[in-house]
Amino acid sequence: MSLLKDTEQPNLLDIANNFTGGAVLLHPQINNTLSNLYIHHTDTVRHSGRVAQIALFVAQEMGLSNEKVDLTVKAGFLHDIGKLEVPTTILEKDGKPTDEEWELIKQHPSTAFRTLESIHPDVAAISGGHHMFQRSPYAYPGAERVAPWINDARRAVAVSDQVDALMSKRGYKDPWSPEKTRAVLQGDGFFSPGLIDAAVSVRSRMNQVQVFPPPLLH
Repeated sequence: MSLLKDTEQPNLLDIANNFTGGAVLLHPQINNTLSNLYIHHTDTVRHSGRVAQIALFVAQEMGLSNEKVDLTVKAGFLHDIGKLEVPTTILEKDGKPTDEEWELIKQHPSTAFRTLESIHPDVAAISGGHHMFQRSPYAYPGAERVAPWINDARRAVAVSDQVDALMSKRGYKDPWSPEKTRAVLQGDGFFSPGLIDAAVSVRSRMNQVQVFPPPLLH
């Protein structure tokens, strides 16, 4: 696995080559968007790398085929590209966003879906739906019109995203413990205890620098 130090900017083409079949990530529009997002907000790209790695193990735990696991991991890596349109002042705010700022943040799944739809509809559907499994879901038009396995992939990305967000330090909170993370997510009722345990177990072993980029899938 490649390591990324805090002072290094990743070669995003190299990152793409860590996936089975890099057509989605190697697409010029996606590579350019990722490069711009890294400059815009590095922590978002680091978070996405962690989400992709967690999602790999969760999707395997769910029994998805290798091809669908691969698409799930790609979607995990790309799930937050819509945050390129969220001002850095909001993403780096030391404190909770205002209601108005949350409304801007809530648009990022729709932006990700629009960016990816013409490149890979399945990856777009997974990325766009990663905030559907929470008390105040964010959705996008047509979110319900997908194959059943895509909802499974969305769930894998969603639990990976939520676990990493809860167990990471943010401007408005300290990292949560594995125990607190498990308890809260189990209380929400959107994910099975097995999926939560899989995601928390992987995240617990991670160093926030060393997990980027995601591992090889082959």
